Amino acid sequence: MPNLESIEHRLAALERDLAATRRSARRYRIVSAALLLALAGLGGMAATTDAGVADVIHARRFEVLDEDGKLLLALSGATFGGQIDIWNRAEQNLLRLGGSSHGGDLALWNKSGVNVFGAYATRDGGMASVWNNDGRQVFSASSKTDGGGQIDLGNKSGQTVATLNTIPDVGAALAIRSDIGQKMLIIGAHEHGGAINLWNARGVPMFVAGFADDLQSGQVTLRNAMGVEVFKAGVNEDGGGLITLLNDEGRKPRTMSASR
Repeated sequence: MPNLESIEHRLAALERDLAATRRSARRYRIVSAALLLALAGLGGMAATTDAGVADVIHARRFEVLDEDGKLLLALSGATFGGQIDIWNRAEQNLLRLGGSSHGGDLALWNKSGVNVFGAYATRDGGMASVWNNDGRQVFSASSKTDGGGQIDLGNKSGQTVATLNTIPDVGAALAIRSDIGQKMLIIGAHEHGGAINLWNARGVPMFVAGFADDLQSGQVTLRNAMGVEVFKAGVNEDGGGLITLLNDEGRKPRTMSASR
């Protein structure tokens, strides 16, 4: 007949076995639940694959990283709507596409971080600009308030040296300036015809070619360094040539006219 000590040992062994059995059952339930969740997820993926892509994906920001964890692409929200940014592998922001108070906005940077190109909506329509490596604007094309267009060219310092713009209901005009912005030449259209104007380096008008006072025939005018008119060539009343010479004060005219 077993003694009391052996019975206690057997009871302790039974308790250990029962505890082990309970732990095994708990692990089994956890594993089973995990398997069920995994199968459900695979089923959902399969359903999505069968149907194509998901209809809607919600997120505040999407990022694409390279194998080193560096940010290459980001889709996010900004003040005026959505925004797309692209970086190179040197972690430099190269492109941004977004919005502004007037519409869309595209910006490009070079590898030195200088903004070199921009295209964006404006109050009057649209505008595109180009900057050099020093950040100086050297080109721009834009729409104007009157509905026409304008193109500006700049030198390496960003000074505008040429402007081509439309003239409502007439045509266009081209203005050429010096490196310091001094007006030098204007060629343009007028409701009565074309016109050319030249200035010297001091801003004095030197030469004018266009239409005469009768708004029908042509006329050429020369001025001296003081801006005084000293020569005029045009058309006389008979349709022949007419030349007028004046002194340095624009007086005492001498005229030569071709007769019939």
